[in-house]
Amino acid sequence: MIKVSKILKLFIFVAVFFLCDYVYIFAPAFMKQNALMIRFFVGLLGVVLAVLIRLAGDRIINDGKICELADRYLVIYSAILLFTMVTTILKYRYTLNQTLFVLAPYLYIYYTYPLIYIYSRDKWEFAFVSKIARVILAMLVIKTVCWTAHSFLGTTILEDLTFQYENWSRNGIARMDGGCLLGLTFAYHWMQSYGERSKRNRVVAVLVLCFVIFVVQYRFQVIALCAAIFSCYWVSSSSKLQKRNKRILGALAIVLFAVSGGASYMIDSFSTEGNYGGSTLVRLMTISHYWQLLIDNKAVLGLGLLNQGNVFCLEMMARINEWGQSTWYYLSDIGILGGFYQFGLLSIPLYGSLFSYGWKAYKACLNTNNKNLYIFIVALMSYAFFSNFAMNIFDIQRAFALPFYLSIISFSYGKCFENKTSALKARE
Repeated sequence: MIKVSKILKLFIFVAVFFLCDYVYIFAPAFMKQNALMIRFFVGLLGVVLAVLIRLAGDRIINDGKICELADRYLVIYSAILLFTMVTTILKYRYTLNQTLFVLAPYLYIYYTYPLIYIYSRDKWEFAFVSKIARVILAMLVIKTVCWTAHSFLGTTILEDLTFQYENWSRNGIARMDGGCLLGLTFAYHWMQSYGERSKRNRVVAVLVLCFVIFVVQYRFQVIALCAAIFSCYWVSSSSKLQKRNKRILGALAIVLFAVSGGASYMIDSFSTEGNYGGSTLVRLMTISHYWQLLIDNKAVLGLGLLNQGNVFCLEMMARINEWGQSTWYYLSDIGILGGFYQFGLLSIPLYGSLFSYGWKAYKACLNTNNKNLYIFIVALMSYAFFSNFAMNIFDIQRAFALPFYLSIISFSYGKCFENKTSALKARE
């Protein structure tokens, strides 16, 4: 008899195939023609699997602590999503296609329960995450080859993958996205670098960072990865002496970064007068535009899930660029502020609860001295937190990472809580 966990793994690998760019290698035309329905059905599958797992009456899932934080967050999340979706449809008269388009990425998070089920059945809880990381690394290698061939050899390999985002370049060099699970892959290998085979895993993590620096060329993503490294370094101390030494080294590193011109370069890169001033200016215009819309509409609970394919939304989002072309203000360009403009005050529990539960899981694992788990959580949450300032974690390009974040947080919390309880009983 085939194990349920194996079936769930197969479904998630299929989702990864479609949402992590492999489909652009094997069936690009199919993806372009059916992107909307593919994303929606991938999301719907996650909801169906989540419901079936919770209704199955599995003792480990239903009676244990490993789903506690996931349950709490998804109750909040589902209520906010339902309210916002209904008000959006009524306000902007969305068609079925428009509704499916904006709803799809918000359904991915329900893969949290299938993932927790898989963790609970594997001999090593994150064996499946390891396999996912290998799949993502393989894609990063493929993209690096395509990028190198196009940028330096004048040859185009896998055209649909290379030009997935048309006219996306910087300094005359094409850029390619790292995909929604790049942060997960980095965090997994950085966590592993504190255990066995530390050198190999650290090299892999650094190569992922190099991919972002040279191929993606996304400044905020580089900052987020560096913040994850620094955060893990900071919390990995096992004694007061180590903590003191790391604080001294950290302070020296910051001073060295500042006096060497690194700080000036970063500030200049985000300045409207700097080399990338155009993109900074557009973001500032976008922030100002939606803030004014929020005030004009008295939208305390947000403007709703906006879709430029809708005539009413397009009127709100439209702008003329510097070349006189019609385009729109991209909410995805302004990170968490894009979420705030869509959800209003509801964005506080929507984002805040996720990170507060991440902190709770970290503390639980720290108290049981489970170094691997708390390093993993710190790496994941640091990356998610800092990248979220410019790359909204609920955007269609990144939302598939959320079930991995939430499942790891919830499972780690539950496991550490149960280990602590078992230890206390043993003492009695």
